[in-house]
Amino acid sequence: MYRETERSGVICLCGSLASDLETLREDVQRAVRSYLTVTRAWIERKISDGVRQGEFEPVASPADLAASLVAGLQGGLLVGRATDRSVLDAVQRTFFKSLGV
Repeated sequence: MYRETERSGVICLCGSLASDLETLREDVQRAVRSYLTVTRAWIERKISDGVRQGEFEPVASPADLAASLVAGLQGGLLVGRATDRSVLDAVQRTFFKSLGV
């Protein structure tokens, strides 16, 4: 999803809105927070499943890795757009290394 967003030259709407969260209506703030929280929780579950199944040997907790990945992807879209679009590649490489993959 993030790779396709990057290829299309746009920014994730929730990532973009999060940068000015305090200026948004409360219902929009809740929706942005919910999206980011649900995304992070889903990634955390997938990492935890992989650890249980012996697919990963992470260097950090699934919760920390999920938070880092979401932040890295969101930030990667922003920084990559302003500088070098290979930033998402760096996020991906670093994430997989942190899983021991």
